[in-house]
Amino acid sequence: YGLVGSEMCIRDRIYVSIHDAACELMPCEAFVITLLDEEEKFINGAYLIDRGGRSEQIKIPLGEGMSGRVIETGLPVLVQDVLRETNFDGEHFGHQDEVRSLVAVPFSVGDKVIGMLSAQSYKPAQYGPEELELLELLAAQAGVAIENARLLTRMEHMANTDGLTGLRNRRAYDQILGDELTRARRYGYPLSLVIMDIDDFKQFNDRYGHSKGDEHLAEISRLTRTSVRDQDIVARVGGEEFGVILPHTSREGAAEFAERIRRSIEQAFKGKFGVGGTVSLGVAEYPLSLIHISEPT
Repeated sequence: YGLVGSEMCIRDRIYVSIHDAACELMPCEAFVITLLDEEEKFINGAYLIDRGGRSEQIKIPLGEGMSGRVIETGLPVLVQDVLRETNFDGEHFGHQDEVRSLVAVPFSVGDKVIGMLSAQSYKPAQYGPEELELLELLAAQAGVAIENARLLTRMEHMANTDGLTGLRNRRAYDQILGDELTRARRYGYPLSLVIMDIDDFKQFNDRYGHSKGDEHLAEISRLTRTSVRDQDIVARVGGEEFGVILPHTSREGAAEFAERIRRSIEQAFKGKFGVGGTVSLGVAEYPLSLIHISEPT
């Protein structure tokens, strides 16, 4: 549900489309897509595939390997036979056989090189100037598609994120809760919900000011977020109200979690504020907490 998961789903579809297009144009017994990390701290081996299947993503230090060379210089690489290339700095992956020939090109957004495409073969002399030109044309489209995916997922993230706390907002919370209820109903596992409210928050704002109130909200959000599992969802659902969705969790487990959060927040603010340093929480479990309301007769 987060930015990374959403973006990876979109990017994977793009990677497969790029790979399929390349296979129509040239030998592609192996195919590589690498991307410069958005913070430019490393190169991500995002799509590594050969006849042995898809390999796990890897992180490549900046400037290292063939990807580092292509991304740093912005220049293509054409190798007719890896075994005869004395200064070849590529890295073997995937299938037990060694790649013998390859073509690699950078792709850009504007003037900025952001990644590399590489078609590779287990036979020597499979690529020439024509394949290089075709892959460069494909790379131009790849750069646009991948950057559009980045922009789209950023927009989705902004639409589903509370700007103050960085948590999911009410819109995202409602959608995720609906999806989780559907899954819990289908697969028969417990789903619990914790609703949390900051005590006397209006008085806190009146006494300490709204700027301090925003800091207080952000800190309580941080304390809550660091207490949940990876699969749990924390959202700001109102001014000083938070919701925590706990899949595969019974009401008893949710109550233990809620008590742990209550104590953590109380301890963090003990003696600091006259009001607003505590929270109240409620717990419900699906399907045990369902209440059926009938129309009046």
